[in-house]
Amino acid sequence: MNGLCIWKIFVDLFYTFRNNNLLTKLTIMKNKYFLIAVMFLTGMGAGMAQLKDILIFNNSNGSWPEGNLSLIGGKLYGMTPRGGLHNTGRVFGIDTTGTGYVNVLDYYGGVGAEGLGSFVTKGNRLYGMTHGGGIYADGNAYAINTDGTGYKDLIDWYYDQNPMGSNPYGTMTLSGAKLFGMTYSGGALPGYGTIFTVDTDGTGFKMLYNFGVTDGEAPLGDLTLVGPKLYGMTMTGGAHNSGVIFAIDSTGNNYKVILNFDTANGLQPYGSLIWWGGKLWGMTEYGGSHTFGLIFSIDTNGGRFRDIFDFGGANGKYPLGNVTFSGNVIYGVTHMGGASNDGCIFSVDTNGTNEKVLCSFNGANGKYPYGSLTMVGNKMYGTTIWGGDRDSGVVFSFKPTCNNYNEPICIATIDTATNKAEVIWGRTNSPPATGSYNVYRDSASGYTMTHSQPLTALSEYIDMNSNPTAGTVAFEISTVDSCGESILSPPHRTIYLNTTASTNVFILNWTPYIGFTPTVYRIFRGPALNAMVQIDSVAPTVYTYHDTLPPLGSYYAVEAVNPSGVCIPTTKIKPRNSMATLSGSFSNGFNTAVLGVQNIANSISNVTIYPNPAKGAFNIEWTMGNGFSAGGEISIINQLGQVVYSEHKQFNNGINKEQINPGMLASGIYSLRIQDTKGTTVKKLEVIK
Repeated sequence: MNGLCIWKIFVDLFYTFRNNNLLTKLTIMKNKYFLIAVMFLTGMGAGMAQLKDILIFNNSNGSWPEGNLSLIGGKLYGMTPRGGLHNTGRVFGIDTTGTGYVNVLDYYGGVGAEGLGSFVTKGNRLYGMTHGGGIYADGNAYAINTDGTGYKDLIDWYYDQNPMGSNPYGTMTLSGAKLFGMTYSGGALPGYGTIFTVDTDGTGFKMLYNFGVTDGEAPLGDLTLVGPKLYGMTMTGGAHNSGVIFAIDSTGNNYKVILNFDTANGLQPYGSLIWWGGKLWGMTEYGGSHTFGLIFSIDTNGGRFRDIFDFGGANGKYPLGNVTFSGNVIYGVTHMGGASNDGCIFSVDTNGTNEKVLCSFNGANGKYPYGSLTMVGNKMYGTTIWGGDRDSGVVFSFKPTCNNYNEPICIATIDTATNKAEVIWGRTNSPPATGSYNVYRDSASGYTMTHSQPLTALSEYIDMNSNPTAGTVAFEISTVDSCGESILSPPHRTIYLNTTASTNVFILNWTPYIGFTPTVYRIFRGPALNAMVQIDSVAPTVYTYHDTLPPLGSYYAVEAVNPSGVCIPTTKIKPRNSMATLSGSFSNGFNTAVLGVQNIANSISNVTIYPNPAKGAFNIEWTMGNGFSAGGEISIINQLGQVVYSEHKQFNNGINKEQINPGMLASGIYSLRIQDTKGTTVKKLEVIK
């Protein structure tokens, strides 16, 4: 064992004892240092011609990178826990070609130390955390521009005196202007870690949850946001002290353990969960049939856990990062295993078959990859913690031999011409010349294929067998090309609108759109599904609307506006509702004629209209009961909600009669309202010319 190995063990032990958490932190040391004696010294693995080291760390430019790389403007950004000007780590950037290295920040003292995670980005702004350093030397969260300007300290953790947590070991998650993250230790006694949120400007810090023993402890990865819920893993704790998968509302409510890890389903997850194809995917460092770790998938409710693949040593062992998807293929790295036991790059199909070792690290080209792969075009980028000329780690690029073409769904909506479900997936990529799209629809037995069409066809599909009036409709799509069929895309689920009638009001209730978080929900009303106008809009967290005194027989629809912008199927746009945006998902149309006449006020009864249909003047007759007011209003409203006739009248006790000649009313259906201070009566009027 060389001097560098001994020094690294010493440094890790120093930080272990410093944080007074020896037992748990010894687990972090991963056995990797004690297994050095059994490493193989064989040559290169498969795929070496496609592996290229684009940056070799030498301590002065950083050392021992453990996180993932983040892409901004063609440049990869990362952090190291050692090296740099003060040997306490550095933030760096490098072009995907290996040129253009930049020093963004040298950690030191109050600005942090030991960058062990990765960045979440917004524009040219990097948001990260350090495991140590900061004002109290127990880690901090910060923001900085990619050019090194605009540094801002967001949070400073303090293990001994502050219950907010300490020593984060992962990456924050960004949602709007809020950041969510976890700390490895600290929080409420005995200090097993926390979940927190903070605004991107450093305000609004809130402790969302303190981990315990049975509900998990020592989280090392990131939080994954799916709808309103956050999902994550802890390395230890839970029913078997082997870690858990948990879910919690982004507000901090409803924490729930959805899986307890054990030997069979994995031990001590080190990375994060990835939301893909309607499921959560992840890896565990240990466990499985060979105890070397495994890949799994699971539903967000904890159901349908599936052991996708067990690592066996020669094909990798001890994965410490996240999986990366390209089509129906999973890519990743393992910390050890492979031909030289220095780690490897692997691929396996999402059904657990066709496993391959694509490249084995051998020390010279890198050693002990510690994070995940970042996909940029047809290449993948990652880091190793050791290896290279100075044994300080490398940044590498790798090009797989085959990548599935895939296209995410833009929107699932309801076609206003047919009132059937429609899925549109845009064309942000350039598809191969041959192949097909497969469309899958959700059913009681899961997603089943309902349609297939050529890649060159219009990238939308109207499912004429769907029934949006009975409930939501969800779609996923896949691509079949020379690499086979890709994994199913993340699902998009339509809005289901239901409407009920109360006294002089229609009450709209709808399900939230699944697939994106809308900027607003727009409310539409009109005499027909293809003749609606927007009457209002509500916030994306509101799923109900009251339309007071609406026209009888109105149609309603709700639209979720996609914040990502216009979704254009291939290069042409078919005729759509002129009021609907191409970035919005329309709900089913609801015809309120099925609800009958609106409730009648107690003071007005026995309303009749004759003749009805009317060709000109018509008569109305009604009875005023006790407690009526002396005066009232008679009005006629068209199906767009516009008042086309209104007249104030004197009401009498008992029977009232009135003849009305509304003039040049067009043929159509109208609502006739009689209103006094006690309430309103609405009757249907038909005009024929």
